[in-house]
Amino acid sequence: MFKRYLNELTVHFTITPDGPILIKAGDTGGVDPTRPDMEFVRTWYNGRETVYLPGSSLKGMLRAHCEKIARTVSNTGHQAENGQEYMRRRLSCNPLLDESKNAEGGCGEKFSRLWNSKPPTAEEAIHHSCFVCQLFGNTALASHVRLSDAYPSAEEIAAVNRTEERHGVAIDRVYGSVAVGPFQFETVTRGQFQGTLTVRNFTTPQLGLLGLALRDLQARRISIGFAKSRGLGRIKTAIDRVSLRYPAGELLQRSEGQPIVQDGQIAGVAAFLGQQEIAAYGYRSDDVASSDALHYQSDGWGGLEADLTGGDTLIVFQSCVPAWAEVVHHGR
Repeated sequence: MFKRYLNELTVHFTITPDGPILIKAGDTGGVDPTRPDMEFVRTWYNGRETVYLPGSSLKGMLRAHCEKIARTVSNTGHQAENGQEYMRRRLSCNPLLDESKNAEGGCGEKFSRLWNSKPPTAEEAIHHSCFVCQLFGNTALASHVRLSDAYPSAEEIAAVNRTEERHGVAIDRVYGSVAVGPFQFETVTRGQFQGTLTVRNFTTPQLGLLGLALRDLQARRISIGFAKSRGLGRIKTAIDRVSLRYPAGELLQRSEGQPIVQDGQIAGVAAFLGQQEIAAYGYRSDDVASSDALHYQSDGWGGLEADLTGGDTLIVFQSCVPAWAEVVHHGR
């Protein structure tokens, strides 16, 4: 599916701490005695050292929430007619379970067990992966979603995002006394982090599910990092701009000569494929959603693009929620 470059959606976002947050560095307990026991991750950016939000942490946060949404509405069961029907309705796996012993187990373990001698084809990998794995990837599938590291803006780097040191202890559940500690951990309490989320070769149901997660992220229903149950990790997220791009949008046409990409429409990847490929990948043939806010312009290179800012940024995703609902009710 990644042999061609058919569509791309990019979300530019800004994350602001709504209280203390901590993404722990992997080299905690280093040789510098002035640093706390648990440090915030750091890197060099624009010529100076700064704290940042790793793209892996942001992607894991979004994927975990998409899995929660998918499991909440999942209508699969052990009474499914056959294995093919079960996979068609499987929205999310559980990577913590062994798939060979539990039907709800992780897709990645399945591939290592069934195809330990040779890798599966792209069609086999897609058909044997749950909906969330098709979007975010697994050991046999590349991810459609890419998240950059989120760095402070140029102005914030000049002032350095505000950090503070906190103290904690671990309490013995039997005696009520201190079991471990006291220890110190570093949090970021003020500043901004800017990054991008990119979805390439997407389907409209995939955008619908991802949009629900971004909605909850904007509504402050998702936390990030260490000690979320103890008040840390609360963030405010602003979607600054959404860009929808079709690199060959002016060049590709339907068989009757009509352009595939038109104003007011979001064309998923299946809109660019023939019926044989659609059946091979298991996509839905009606992979087009409507959104009156979209007006495409030529990029001067044969492609089409549209930008949304302000209050319209999530309209693209909201327009694709009905396509996600169809997958929930009738399978993918």
